[in-house]
Amino acid sequence: MAGEVDEAVIRCGAVNELSELVTLAARRLWRAFVEQKKPRLHAPDPWSAALVLAILEIDGDRPSIASIARSVRSNPSSVRSVLSRIRGFLSSLDPEMRLRAFAAHSNPRLDGVGSTQRLNERSANVVPFPSR
Repeated sequence: MAGEVDEAVIRCGAVNELSELVTLAARRLWRAFVEQKKPRLHAPDPWSAALVLAILEIDGDRPSIASIARSVRSNPSSVRSVLSRIRGFLSSLDPEMRLRAFAAHSNPRLDGVGSTQRLNERSANVVPFPSR
């Protein structure tokens, strides 16, 4: 089921036209959450929406829970429930650690020309994964 959530995060990012950095950060948050909390999963879509929402919140955005939930065909109350669990996990982390580990656009490691240049060099070597 963990792999299904990973795929659902990718779909959620695509449907909502989010940047690849947001999707990657949400997937990183998912792995960290699973490692620490060992959740029992019933459906991947509420998790994908909640993970994306958590990343957007870390970056300072406040998107509509209902709109993101609808975009992945989930009940907003299910997404809110999962999001509260993820927020609890994130609140247990040091704020600087939270930014360094999970922020997509406000990540301190991405500040500065050198970091951006290294990111562009690495992404130039990435072969895109074919879509289905």
